[in-house]
Amino acid sequence: MMFSLGVTLTTCHDVEVGVLSAEQLTINGRPIKNRAFATVRDECCPNLKSCSTEIDKEGRQCPRWKEKFLVNLASSSRNILVEVHRRGSSRDKIVGRAWIPVSDFSDEYSVPVTNRLHLLSYRLRDTKGVRNGIVNVSIRVLSPTEKSVSPSPSSSVTSQASCSGSRCGTVTGFPVWQ
Repeated sequence: MMFSLGVTLTTCHDVEVGVLSAEQLTINGRPIKNRAFATVRDECCPNLKSCSTEIDKEGRQCPRWKEKFLVNLASSSRNILVEVHRRGSSRDKIVGRAWIPVSDFSDEYSVPVTNRLHLLSYRLRDTKGVRNGIVNVSIRVLSPTEKSVSPSPSSSVTSQASCSGSRCGTVTGFPVWQ
């Protein structure tokens, strides 16, 4: 009986996430009129700092950010987490969260489809799980050639987050009996 080691290599995918706007935002049943911002991160990397939009300064119930972020998404990730917050005088309050399934921009084999722009809208849920508005996003998985080119200062990508630790570029072994 022989024991051998099969190896699986997990990789990361660079994903451009655009946080476009939100609508129907409330806190305690009252419409939000100003100081809203959004954060984006890979759900599998909770210790990774999230990317954040600027605060919507125009004071609307439907804030518009139109900001893009480069997120290094681990292949083991199932969701991208988008949170909408309201900046308060003493602390920020979470208005709502949306989990964007990777399957929404992947093929039937869970392989992210490169260079296709996906315009998506998701229901936000507050910390109690109650519906609380909608967030509109764009998602595009970058091709390997685009990954090697770093964004220029004039690029529309305003921030970059990258996955680190054991989830990216790790080798996983499992026994194979022959």
